[in-house]
Amino acid sequence: DALVMTLGRRGTYVQDLLIDEAAAAVDALSRSTLEAVVRALLSSAPATFAAAATSAMGPLRPLLLPVPTVYEVASALSPSLAATPEDEEALGVVRGLLLLSQKLPAPAADDGRRIS
Repeated sequence: DALVMTLGRRGTYVQDLLIDEAAAAVDALSRSTLEAVVRALLSSAPATFAAAATSAMGPLRPLLLPVPTVYEVASALSPSLAATPEDEEALGVVRGLLLLSQKLPAPAADDGRRIS
């Protein structure tokens, strides 16, 4: 009954809750991944060299290089990718589900019987 109610054709509160939690988890995971990529980009040798070269231009930088570099754009983007408390909660739910799924026993071999 619980499975039918959860996965039934009519929308239920449980379905809405599952969809909201799944969307929050996907958002948090994608932000976390993007933050890691940006952090790796900013700490790479070419990015460090670009930052040093750009800062060496001093006050002439706007004249010599009027367009922001990839390093500057990534640096400006980085704070907005920081995990919020809601993201941490969603990631905690995902971690909990993964731990729970690892503790479940493996399904028995299929002998043709169906559970009803």
